Amino acid sequence: MLTGTLQEVGGPSGIGPQAVGGVVTLHGPGGHIAAVTVGANGRFSAPATVGTYTVTARRPQYEGGTADCHASGPITVTKGATTKVDVDCRVK
Repeated sequence: MLTGTLQEVGGPSGIGPQAVGGVVTLHGPGGHIAAVTVGANGRFSAPATVGTYTVTARRPQYEGGTADCHASGPITVTKGATTKVDVDCRVK
């Protein structure tokens, strides 16, 4: 199982990460695996088999919906464990 938060980071100094809604996508060795719609609370979960994934997201309010938000790196899901990930939309 993969769980996480979609969030905006950066922007005016002093403002911490803020949960946002959008669509999170898992990419595995074979390409696109799954897409999960995320509500305004930013939280998501997705069933994922053992393996390594790249996790990205899109939201209409980020770069006009044309740019991806990213996790900090590849995510490895292991058997019997819940893997947590933050997907960041970096605000300039």
